[in-house]
Amino acid sequence: MNQSEIENRAKFSSIRYAQCWEDPLILSEALKITPDDIVLSIASAGDNSFALLLDKPKKVIALDLNPAQIALCELKMAAIAELNWNDCMEFLGALDSDNRTEVYHTIRQLLSNSTKDFWDSNLFAIHGGVIHMGKFEKYFSIFRRFILPLIHTKSEINGLLMNKTLSEEEEYYDNVWNNWRWRKLIKIFFGKFLLGRLGRDPEFFRYVQKIDVSTQLLERAKYAMTALPTYNNWFMEFILTGKYGDLDMAHPYMNKDNFMQLKSLLSRLELRLESIESYLSSGPEDAPTKYNLSDIFEYMSAESVEEILNYILRFSPSHTRFAYWNLFVQRSVPDKLRDRIRRDEDLSDKLWKKDKAFFYSSFIIEELL
Repeated sequence: MNQSEIENRAKFSSIRYAQCWEDPLILSEALKITPDDIVLSIASAGDNSFALLLDKPKKVIALDLNPAQIALCELKMAAIAELNWNDCMEFLGALDSDNRTEVYHTIRQLLSNSTKDFWDSNLFAIHGGVIHMGKFEKYFSIFRRFILPLIHTKSEINGLLMNKTLSEEEEYYDNVWNNWRWRKLIKIFFGKFLLGRLGRDPEFFRYVQKIDVSTQLLERAKYAMTALPTYNNWFMEFILTGKYGDLDMAHPYMNKDNFMQLKSLLSRLELRLESIESYLSSGPEDAPTKYNLSDIFEYMSAESVEEILNYILRFSPSHTRFAYWNLFVQRSVPDKLRDRIRRDEDLSDKLWKKDKAFFYSSFIIEELL
């Protein structure tokens, strides 16, 4: 069984991401899913795999090498299958609730034994609402509790998130938001050291070279606050407030109409505890035709990236499309494979410019020739 490069360097025993932090709207537009497609999706917290399922492909295979992430996805699937919309949103943490532990015991029988064991040992996470319980989400919680109040008042935060024209957003950013405390404290808290230890993993920065991490994030935040609408950016809203004011403008599965559709589509979603290298090297019987690769290339060597692309070339048909994000490490198809893989540069750039998950430095869409 082929291991992923990162498996040997980082620990994968707890929930890193309780929500997906890539924009599913541009992902869906990039992949152009049809009813005949088999989609391979990095599971992470499940949200973007749910979003792709709403495009009604033949099948979605959501895989992850972290058993905690698979347990999270399975729990979300059970909640969606068994509960009504309101009860599910309360249970997961998108709405307030004081009986999540009791609800867990009503859906527990739907879970695999390994997932039962995981959540039986982590009932505190159930009680707090699982979408708040990832390492990354807790990092933002620390920011909201201890750093953001030193920078802006609640009324100023609410003002940023109000529906405004882009010219009004730019004026608000210049005159209200972009004070010296914002610039100084963001550079400290979202620097490589604290982000690596409190938010992600130091090993995820192995291939980050000659990048001022905090400066890049500060510039990307400015772009999102001045060039994109802030009122419907659920990523920004959650970072700044820890909640979603309107679930119709949050993760697609949280939308009530989408939620009802998703219930009928869950049978098309398969969870696998496995690295992408292991899955592809085995020569899958159902060759994927669309790939959501999240940002996995961020913490891989160029050689490992090339290995995965060669697997895709070997087992997937022509016109297979795949999409992924770059954060601090720029990855794309290597020169030696450019005669077999084409990058859709125009669409990549167009979608990146409207990416609600604003912190990424690029969005890449490529297709097998």
